[in-house]
Amino acid sequence: MAFTRQGSGWFLRVSVNKAYEFARQKKLKSKTVLVAVIDSGVDTLHEDLKGILWTNPKEIPGNGIDDDHNGYVDDIHGWNFIGGKDGKNVKDDSQEEARVYYRFKEKFEVAGLDPSKLSGEDAENYRMWVKRARP
Repeated sequence: MAFTRQGSGWFLRVSVNKAYEFARQKKLKSKTVLVAVIDSGVDTLHEDLKGILWTNPKEIPGNGIDDDHNGYVDDIHGWNFIGGKDGKNVKDDSQEEARVYYRFKEKFEVAGLDPSKLSGEDAENYRMWVKRARP
């Protein structure tokens, strides 16, 4: 897994082949995963959407409890990962570049770090981090 830049955005790249190989080695059974990406500002109560949005059957709406024990309280229609801890939209947000920088700052802003000794994913993430560390 590594972050890559495409155009003006950063994206998390996951190797499907590595994931399949990992699952095969661990003899993991497959299961269906539902994934949807919805842009910010979606009104889940809008008349055109409320009847067709996926609803998490393991959550009880509005009870303030993580009923399905997945780490997200009241995640009725999924979760707003760019929002606040409560899943609601935040007023001010940082740029993806800043999030990338701070994600790897502790790992790579270390005295005596020799970037030439990094390999694979760490080397790629370091190169990306350096681009974010310098204006």
